[in-house]
Parts: sequence; C-alpha cells; structure tokens
Amino acid sequence: VPIGLAPVATGLGGWVYLVVAGVLGVLFLHGAVKVARSSAGEPEQVAADIKAAKGLFLFSILYLFLLFAALIAEHGFGLYWPVWSA
Repeated sequence: VPIGLAPVATGLGGWVYLVVAGVLGVLFLHGAVKVARSSAGEPEQVAADIKAAKGLFLFSILYLFLLFAALIAEHGFGLYWPVWSA
C-alpha cells in the first residue's frame, strides 16, 4: 500500500490518484490477509483457498492496470490537482 501511494509523495499523482490508490490498496490488503490466513500452498489445501489465491493474483493485475489508468486519466483529462504544493 505505501508503494502504491509513492506517486502522490513525489508529486506525480494528485487527488484522483490518491483516492483510487487508497481504495484499491485497502481492497488488495483485504485479499492478501484472506489468502495469508488460508491454507493455500499447504499439502491439505482447500479448493476455496486456491480460488482465493488465484483471485488475488487476478486482482493484482487489475490493481496495477487501474493505478496506471488513474495516472493517465488524471494527467490526460486535466484532472490533476496536487495533494500538497511545495
């Protein structure tokens, strides 16, 4: 989650990116905790746990796509407002 917010700290991302990265980061963290508590990767793994791990993998791809899309949209459509100005 902190790395996902790095563009805001460097001035590359603005408010739109901050909101998108924050919401997606919380969702990603929720999925990661769910997989960490599961038995995925264990010898006695359950099908639901494997499904959760695969779901997190797919969400990670979507997560990166949406972060980059937020940056592009923010700058491309003139939605960029810095979070703080130096």
